[in-house]
Formats: sequence, C-alpha cells, structure tokens
Amino acid sequence: MTAEGLVQGGAETARLNAIESNYVGKVSDLSVPQLVLSFIPKNPFADLTGANPTSIISVVIFAAFLGVAALKLLKDDAPKGERVLTAIDTLQS
Repeated sequence: MTAEGLVQGGAETARLNAIESNYVGKVSDLSVPQLVLSFIPKNPFADLTGANPTSIISVVIFAAFLGVAALKLLKDDAPKGERVLTAIDTLQS
C-alpha cells in the first residue's frame, strides 16, 4: 500500500489555508514564555472544544495533572483515591 497517485483536492487545500491563517499567526506571535504559559490550561473544558491554538497540548497537560493528583490522593487516602480512579475509568469507557 502506497500513497502514489494521491492528490490534494480543493477541500484539503482550503482547510490547510484556514489552519495556516488561523493558528500559525496566533502561535508565532507569542514569545517563548507566553507559548509555555499557553500550554497550561486556564479552562480545560473550553480547551476540549479546541477554543485555542494550543488546546490539544493543554488538554494533555491537564490530563497529566489529573493523573498525578489521583495517584497522590490514592497514596494519601486510599478510599478517596480509588473513587477518583473509578470515576476516571468510568469517564474513559
């Protein structure tokens, strides 16, 4: 299976242009500290909708924070930690 013969259609070209004009300009104007701060979610639920150019990495970082907090809670208070992990498992299924 190869990608020979595939061509980029009009819809793909339009989507690429939209992404380049919407996201690249917003992210390229940020300084390094601003870019790093944009990775930390201010509102994880808004980031789940893709509201910001860095929403994907923000959601990943939020999930990592949630996982670390759940493991810490499991270590400090096992019954509460188990309930949190059960809730996370339920949401993921």
